[in-house]
Amino acid sequence: MSLTPNFAVSKPDEMATRSSMTVADFAPFGRVPTASWMTRCISYPIGVRLAYLCHKARLSPNKVSVLSLLVGITTAAVAAMVFPKSHWSGLLLLVGLQLAYALDCADGVLARASGRCSSFGAILDKMLDSIAMILVPGLLCIGSRMHQPLPMGWKPLPAGWGVAMILIYATPRVGMAIMIWLKDFMKSGGDKNVTDERPHDLSWKSARVVAFFVDTPVSYLLLAIFWVSGIFLPLMLAYGAFSWVALLGYCYKSKRELG
Repeated sequence: MSLTPNFAVSKPDEMATRSSMTVADFAPFGRVPTASWMTRCISYPIGVRLAYLCHKARLSPNKVSVLSLLVGITTAAVAAMVFPKSHWSGLLLLVGLQLAYALDCADGVLARASGRCSSFGAILDKMLDSIAMILVPGLLCIGSRMHQPLPMGWKPLPAGWGVAMILIYATPRVGMAIMIWLKDFMKSGGDKNVTDERPHDLSWKSARVVAFFVDTPVSYLLLAIFWVSGIFLPLMLAYGAFSWVALLGYCYKSKRELG
């Protein structure tokens, strides 16, 4: 395979324009009005800057998606296995997992800003997101079982505890992500700039509150808090139960909206 860049896919003037792009050129593609607060106001603004840096480094959107997954898995593995009893692991989870999600935001910003959107890239992004939702908490569950004592009165967990934790915690999160993605495509073709025109009544406000707590950056923040609390597994079970309730509520609400 030749290592020489193939510029035949774009016209010379287009390539010149792309090479001179600044952070301001990426900013419009990081505005997602329908996203939850933390994603909209923190993760995407960081993602815009990361998208610019990845563009300067000549990384493709798909490579950024893979990088996001690797950062998330590596962060969870190091926190769980290398120094699990140190509060530094909580700081590592706080920074590393938020960086992983900001990179997940950056891949879409980079694709839209550089005109490299593709159906394959969209599917790959969602597939890698689903893998992260399973492996990141899974690694922390393993580390918690090995290094953190069980709460008083808890009996040793059976051999299938890991699978049970995945079913309780990860399944509703993966299901929610897939449903939101499919619903967005049904309603707007995946356009992230569509404004939410639903009336801001009590039902809408309640849904936004629930969406905030199941949003990926918030769930990663909670994972870091759960980890340093010393009672990781019980808090994971409680949050998993909350996620199941949120998924069922979202399914019911979506059925009413879509008919």
